[in-house]
Amino acid sequence: INSACAVASVYSHRDAVTGLDLIQRPPATTQSALWSKKSTHTMISASWDATVKVWSVVVANGETVSIDREPLAELFDADSSIVCVSAVAIPDGDGGIVVGAGSADGSFCVWNLHSDGVQVVIHKEPARRGSGPCSVIKWSSEGGRLSLFTGFATGKVASYALVDGSIQKASAASVGVAVQALAYKEG
Repeated sequence: INSACAVASVYSHRDAVTGLDLIQRPPATTQSALWSKKSTHTMISASWDATVKVWSVVVANGETVSIDREPLAELFDADSSIVCVSAVAIPDGDGGIVVGAGSADGSFCVWNLHSDGVQVVIHKEPARRGSGPCSVIKWSSEGGRLSLFTGFATGKVASYALVDGSIQKASAASVGVAVQALAYKEG
């Protein structure tokens, strides 16, 4: 990138923003508390202030971006400063999304945001002694199944499945070095 400029900005968090994720509006999603009539995307921001905020975004004509000034949802359930965030649309077509946020104390929290605006904490993983920060969190939606992957500064990587509205641990392993990024390739 040789040059850049801000295309949109909002001010809402009380500390540094540490994570952003952007979800494209799923096809055939109707207007709801999470998807305004004109929104093309939903943006999720997370911060050291231990909050997650959900924003309505409109991307038009390739470069025109507008973000509503007021968040669609504010999530206050994290126990510590948030260092990473990931979100995905729920593939059942009702317009809901699930959000995962990892914290500096090693805890992480998962919310289900229903299309009618109801916010439900569906999982709250407590911090464990010596776990280090939950430095990476990433959703996968392969084959209509939702999986959550978490990575920690200690080298631990864990996977979880979203089954019937709850999070179930699937597996865990240690890679021996701090996990700083995760990528998931479907297929």
